[in-house]
Amino acid sequence: MGIPDNAQRRRLQAAVFPQGVAYDREKESYRTQPINSFFALSKELEQKVREKEKGKSSCETYFSLLVARRGIEPLLPE
Repeated sequence: MGIPDNAQRRRLQAAVFPQGVAYDREKESYRTQPINSFFALSKELEQKVREKEKGKSSCETYFSLLVARRGIEPLLPE
């Protein structure tokens, strides 16, 4: 696969940080907010799974919020 070139790095950076990366010269630090919503959700889900594995929380309630509940509308054929 090899080492990515600058164009590939910029595409990846733009995918993760859609509003770009800013550098603060006074603080000598990078600012990278907001993060792409997919990556933010992925990180949050990973943390919840780790908590559940350690017995610190129950993910069933949390995960159920991510799935639309059935309403009174007729079901579509599968």
